[in-house]
Amino acid sequence: MRIRFLSALVVAAPALVWSSFHVRSALAETVRGRVVLSDTLQNARRFAGYWRVENGSVPVSTPANPDPPVVLLTGVKGESPAAKTHSVDIQGFAASKPTLTVSVGSVVEIRNSDRVPHDLSIPGHENLMPLERLAPGVLRRQKFVVPGAYEIRSAQYPHVTIAVLVVDNAFTSVCDAKGNFKINDVPDGKATLKVWAQGQFVHEQSVDVQSNMKALQIDVASATSADSE
Repeated sequence: MRIRFLSALVVAAPALVWSSFHVRSALAETVRGRVVLSDTLQNARRFAGYWRVENGSVPVSTPANPDPPVVLLTGVKGESPAAKTHSVDIQGFAASKPTLTVSVGSVVEIRNSDRVPHDLSIPGHENLMPLERLAPGVLRRQKFVVPGAYEIRSAQYPHVTIAVLVVDNAFTSVCDAKGNFKINDVPDGKATLKVWAQGQFVHEQSVDVQSNMKALQIDVASATSADSE
């Protein structure tokens, strides 16, 4: 009797595994495409002017660090990625990572490697991150628990910014150098696709996630007034 029981268990197991895989693959799709920003938007400077620092001046120019567009899918149910700690260095009056995509509960560590202090806060969300002076060589930690788009800014030098996109699912993608993006394992159904670039949401559209869906071509001429979620 024991031998027959083990034999039945071995026969049934593959069927169980196949059934589980079949259900998962039927509901998980890939959303892919390409984001093309107009030259006007891609080269736009968010702040114009100069700020005096010590015996010189700090020009506001295009950041030296690449900051490619980020594509997010909202309105999609999925497990939130594990919370992590993300490190950003402010040096040469620029953030080493101008845009961060983090999961709920993650912590952003900001180190000031400049020779002057930075008074950092999130304008409009002072209850979350109030204005506080970050002296040279000092580290400040900020935890994010509510999904949304937040901008950490230096009060003295407003071109020094860190965008923090807090998401509650894993359906995000950072575009490559050519603007291509790919988001795997997206459940079938309706979703809202948003594009973040140049410190703001510049595009929003509804998508119907389904099998064999065509690659998306997203041409962005100017910013939209899309709200964050």
